[in-house]
Amino acid sequence: MHSFMNHIVVTGAMLIMAGTASAQEKDKPLLWSPRYLGSGEIALPERVVQSDLVVSGKITTLEPKDVEATFSAELPNKVDYRIAVVKVHEVVHGQKTVKELRLGFIAPGQDRKVDKAGKALPIPPFSYQRFTKGQNGLFFLRKHHQGDFYMSFVFFGAFVDSRDGAEFTKNLHDVRRLNKVLEAPVEALKDRNATNRFVAATMLVHRHRLSWLKERKGAEKTIDAEVSKLLLKTLAEADWQENEAIDKYPPHPYRVFLELGVKKADGYDPPANPSDDRDTLRYTHTWLRDHQEKYRIKCFTDAK
Repeated sequence: MHSFMNHIVVTGAMLIMAGTASAQEKDKPLLWSPRYLGSGEIALPERVVQSDLVVSGKITTLEPKDVEATFSAELPNKVDYRIAVVKVHEVVHGQKTVKELRLGFIAPGQDRKVDKAGKALPIPPFSYQRFTKGQNGLFFLRKHHQGDFYMSFVFFGAFVDSRDGAEFTKNLHDVRRLNKVLEAPVEALKDRNATNRFVAATMLVHRHRLSWLKERKGAEKTIDAEVSKLLLKTLAEADWQENEAIDKYPPHPYRVFLELGVKKADGYDPPANPSDDRDTLRYTHTWLRDHQEKYRIKCFTDAK
């Protein structure tokens, strides 16, 4: 009798502990609280996804000579870059062995340059961000497509100054968590919190389908089967009744789905002339539920 009662007590305690652990998992901090974005803002998860490197570091010097290089693969006009040397304290996202890096930014006076036709160079505003010796903080960087240096690529949030105290600490902590999504996708897609799962799915789809690689029409390959299945499952389980706003992160699951590039040959053939946009959403939602085992998501081979 005592043994039976002890078994009940132990079993009950285990169930309570399991329930408590489950509740804690569901209540743990969000990777990102869904919200509308400000004008020109790129959500922190998206900044991580689009970065080749996110580092905590300090600019120790500026190289004495500027470097000439094309602005981008899409805008091949040559401009002068000033080079800042960054001593890396921590690689939060990207190649962990980096100890020092070169950060290029448009040198002063480049806005007055013109191309061969005499037109002003079409340089985006974020390119004019300046860096100075002694700046210390969190850098979001992308490798220059040709040169041996990195660049900032967003107007807001490309650099978080360590002097901002709580803001710097929070961003550093959040980027560490977000980077784990890219390092351990299966674990992220099995998170008990539905919002975290959808944020993770959005990050992973965007990482596999980086827009500039899509524009270059690079080669594609299928991703891991389990990750593909979990991604499709997460998209199917997301809130399809949500408002389809374009300035919200994470976006509507239909917008994330469109990034996959699924074609008619994959069995995806939505109504050609739907009487209501909801018909397309319903068709796509059903397709996701029915093709988790059949379809393998593809990524561009140049995606990190």
